Amino acid sequence: MEYKPALRFKRITNLIIDLICAQLSFSLIVFGLTKLTNILSIDLTEKLTISLPMEILNPLWLFTYYVLMEKLFGKTLGKFFTGTKVISFDGTSPSWIQVIARSLLRMVLFGIEFFSFLKDRPIGWHDSITETIVITD
Repeated sequence: MEYKPALRFKRITNLIIDLICAQLSFSLIVFGLTKLTNILSIDLTEKLTISLPMEILNPLWLFTYYVLMEKLFGKTLGKFFTGTKVISFDGTSPSWIQVIARSLLRMVLFGIEFFSFLKDRPIGWHDSITETIVITD
């Protein structure tokens, strides 16, 4: 069966909402952990031998957000808002490998992937390479 991809403006809306939601949730987690360590009087800098900078933790959280949301629900918060979902080309829910690959490609290709949406059918490279498609739910 041929599925009709979600409209381009819905895909852009998904991206904007997801980036905002992922950043807000990441900030809340960092804030919560900071408050918790202050309440418990724990100095994490003494406890941790390896300190990961925010430049690594933030993209790692974004990756985790996309993987968990798309695998567990078939959609992210942005997709909930726009009434879209991700499926495999055969119409089934995407596998773990597909959502992990989608998320990795999304991050690796971020700066140039918008070119893939200039075609007639708004299917990103992270969609076509992983044999997934975002459709209206």
